[in-house]
Amino acid sequence: MVKPRGLVGSADYTLTLINRMEPTSIKRDLKNENLFGLGKTSVSWHKDSGLQDFSSIAVYHTILQDEGNNRYDRDYEYDNKSLKNGKGSQNNTPWRVALRVGGENNAKTPALAVPLPGGSLYYLLDDFNHTREHAVLSGSNQLRYSSTHRVAREG
Repeated sequence: MVKPRGLVGSADYTLTLINRMEPTSIKRDLKNENLFGLGKTSVSWHKDSGLQDFSSIAVYHTILQDEGNNRYDRDYEYDNKSLKNGKGSQNNTPWRVALRVGGENNAKTPALAVPLPGGSLYYLLDDFNHTREHAVLSGSNQLRYSSTHRVAREG
């Protein structure tokens, strides 16, 4: 069922998920994203399930430069040249959120990978979760914590 344009689902969040994700320098058994060659994934392509239809999803994430440093990485700058084809240098790949048109093995429309500095907040709104998929692409040397807020389906 596709909802008419202009109508937005709920943002009355009832469910929060906290994640700690290790970078590729620590967690070496991460899977490669093979459809678009975007690198290692901490969370593979998916649509969130068990949610109220057309509800929004909010994600806040923060990044620690390294486990021993405990310095939040809000001022981290990404070198555009090192992000060529969505990949950073081996020593400095940023955490990224990838977005694509939904559907199994849908490689006709290119995916979009967005590097996000620590302290970023992003939303997946309205019909996004019905028509598109998202993934979390691993950074190379920064620890990532995220807080995901959702509207759970009732009943």
